[in-house]
Amino acid sequence: MKGRVGRLAGAVLGAWAALALMAAPFLLHFQPTGAGWTPATTTSEWMGALAALWALAIGVTAFTGVRPALTGRQPLQANLAPPPRAAPPSQQLEQLARMTLDELGPRPPSGAPRAGDP
Repeated sequence: MKGRVGRLAGAVLGAWAALALMAAPFLLHFQPTGAGWTPATTTSEWMGALAALWALAIGVTAFTGVRPALTGRQPLQANLAPPPRAAPPSQQLEQLARMTLDELGPRPPSGAPRAGDP
C-alpha cells in the first residue's frame, strides 16, 4: 500500500513539475510578450510535455496497482515454483562434447590414410 501511495504522490509532484516547466518562461518573463517562441521557451515546453507524460504514466501504474480489477489482470502470485536444477558444468561440457562428436560422425583410425593423401 505504501508503494502505491508513493507512486500517486510522485505522479502528482511530477504533474506540478510539468506545469511549472511549461509556465516558467511566461511567469518569469523570459519569453518576450508578443514575440515568437525563443529556443529556450520551446525547450521548456517540450520538457514540460515529457514530464507531464511521465507523470501520467506513473499515475496510471499507481491507479492500476490500487484497482487491478479495472485492467482485468490478476496480481502476481508469490508462490512460484523454483526453477529446475541445472546439471553441473562438468556434465554440461560432457554432454556438449558428446553432441558435437555425434554430429561429426565416426572418426577413422589414427593410422589410416586420409582422403587426398598420396
